[in-house]
Amino acid sequence: MVHLRPHPVAFPDMSPFLVGVDVGGTNLRAIRCRPNGRIEARARRETRAKEGWDAVAAGIADLAAAVSGGRRPAAVGVCVPASVDALSGVVAGRCKIPGGPDYPLARALKRLFASSPLRDSPIAIENDANAAAWGEFTFGAGRGCQSLLAITLGTGVGGGFVLDGRLYRGPDGSAGETGHLVVRPEGRKCPCGRRGCLEAYGGARALVRTAQGIAATPADLARLARKGSKKALAAFRLYGAALGIASATLVNLLNPDRIVFTGGIAQSFRFFAPVIREEVERRALRRAGLRVRIVRGLLGDDAGALGAATLAGEAFPP
Repeated sequence: MVHLRPHPVAFPDMSPFLVGVDVGGTNLRAIRCRPNGRIEARARRETRAKEGWDAVAAGIADLAAAVSGGRRPAAVGVCVPASVDALSGVVAGRCKIPGGPDYPLARALKRLFASSPLRDSPIAIENDANAAAWGEFTFGAGRGCQSLLAITLGTGVGGGFVLDGRLYRGPDGSAGETGHLVVRPEGRKCPCGRRGCLEAYGGARALVRTAQGIAATPADLARLARKGSKKALAAFRLYGAALGIASATLVNLLNPDRIVFTGGIAQSFRFFAPVIREEVERRALRRAGLRVRIVRGLLGDDAGALGAATLAGEAFPP
């Protein structure tokens, strides 16, 4: 079922608009927005990830058509939780949705769009963390800076880099895999098969594991922390320490203006932000460590979809 929530704003008949869709493991989220970042409508539906990429692509097409209001957008941007080949629109990296990697998502959407108001709409496919980084850089917590690192905290840990005002994807589209920086040599086993990766300490399951049975989900742990639970606060400190070690490494490597934390667990930023800053001050080179600002993202759940829409609009200007 599609849940459509329009915003009470004018929708001029002839002005260009963009559509962005964020593919999550549980939900698809779509927005209709203007090139200046003004969001005019939101919609969501279940991802149906277990049914594979063909079902997910069909859901993306339905949701994009619903949020577009029966009109053709200037471009459609879609972000996915995997590495992508931005030129071909192929999901090229490891993903929890069956049917990938090497799923031709742009081609599938073009075929699905052919029988809808989105026919012939240009399509851009992007990694979700890259899209969130670009959304925050352009319209959120990164406004006014030149270099930003976005670290996405959800089921896993993702990352997107904006360097000197440009999104850096790397030659294979896999730059920014912050979750696989090693923070504990020979530590916990990561889902990637290696040991000691940040994702083994910074993902949702890792946080629950660190909590040692006092909470079933990160949201449960946050509720306990708000009530002053010493065990919950200690779990968040251990969680933040791993993020801080990774952040210090990134500061020394890339000397960014800002590190922005996004994603669901970032809602609990106040419980682990102080220890991130402590680790950066302790481990980063002094000038770079003092210079960088470590902040929570401002766009919430809209970051990925807004970033994807904006990147699509820039790739295919009206």
